Amino acid sequence: MHIFILTIGTRGDFELFLTLARALRQRGHHIVMGTSGFFSDNAQAAGVEWVQIGKGTYEEITAVLRSLSAADNRTRRTTLFYKRWLQPQLSMAMNRITAIAAKTDYFISNLKMMLQRGDEVVPGAAVTYDPPHALTDLSKYGTQNHQGRILDIVAMNKKLVDPDDIWGQSYHFTGFWHNNDPSGGDRPEALARFLRNGSPPVVVTMGSMVTFDAGKLVSVLSRAIRRCGQRGVFVGGWSNVGAQAAPAEGICIVSEAAYDWLFPRAACIVHHGGVGTVAAALRAGRPSILFPQIACQEQFSQILVKKHLATGIFDIHRFATEEITTAIQTAVADKLFETSVRSWQKTILEDKGVDAAVDLIEAHLKQIHRH
Repeated sequence: MHIFILTIGTRGDFELFLTLARALRQRGHHIVMGTSGFFSDNAQAAGVEWVQIGKGTYEEITAVLRSLSAADNRTRRTTLFYKRWLQPQLSMAMNRITAIAAKTDYFISNLKMMLQRGDEVVPGAAVTYDPPHALTDLSKYGTQNHQGRILDIVAMNKKLVDPDDIWGQSYHFTGFWHNNDPSGGDRPEALARFLRNGSPPVVVTMGSMVTFDAGKLVSVLSRAIRRCGQRGVFVGGWSNVGAQAAPAEGICIVSEAAYDWLFPRAACIVHHGGVGTVAAALRAGRPSILFPQIACQEQFSQILVKKHLATGIFDIHRFATEEITTAIQTAVADKLFETSVRSWQKTILEDKGVDAAVDLIEAHLKQIHRH
């Protein structure tokens, strides 16, 4: 089958759908991935055919993300990102998207888009990978109003996100997705040596988020890590937080590192609450300390704290050394959190993840063709 996957957004959005593209390709499907030009190298390295969507550059998206820091409300930041980045990129690319969709058997998007071909909606899947504030936030997209031509897939663990089974049978939970290749990702030799030669470190990563003062964050976290008698690893990401950290004993700085390799070797993870990082921390069985910066990250953070999987949620613009120190001490020493993360690790690893998503998509394709 010819499948078109459209994803525009941050690195976390792209990596999630690249994982799906790889899995579909391994099943023999022909995949075309529509994405921003600055992700082309990543797509090509994975052997996935791609087309450029929009003209936005890496410098432009990071500038948009930085501009969100002026809005204190995390929901407002999400809205502004849509208006300042996603909407303009889509507008300039709709002719290309429509042309590709006219020749495809199936359409998957990270924006819950539906495309028309003649009098019918192009069959496809709408993927939810962030917990909504309320189910009405999802129903407004109308994905279930097209005679079953749109499949609603939820790339999260059901017990974690919908323990009371209120989402209903129309939403198909697969568990979190991740790349099944254990050799994938960056494993810097300097970091490998650092990990071998001491206690498990506090790992700090903010992924694609840049809506904060990186210098302040690194300064406060470094002091807190030292006060706890811990070692630390700073992973640069889009904000390049590592560049703000002065070389010091017990601190390792890297630009990139494979989470599925690094996190199991950590004492705890300080992060923003994006889906990929949340999933990697849960798979590793390590507690989190959270700095959410947009609405969906706040929802994830609230869930993790409620389940004793995180020891604190902090405002990225207002935090102090003392409270971060307490959160780290709790994360590395409190048996309640150790028990909880180990229990949930087992639950998360039982999910089929992206393989379940591919099973659902293939079954949906067969159903559509029968009709």
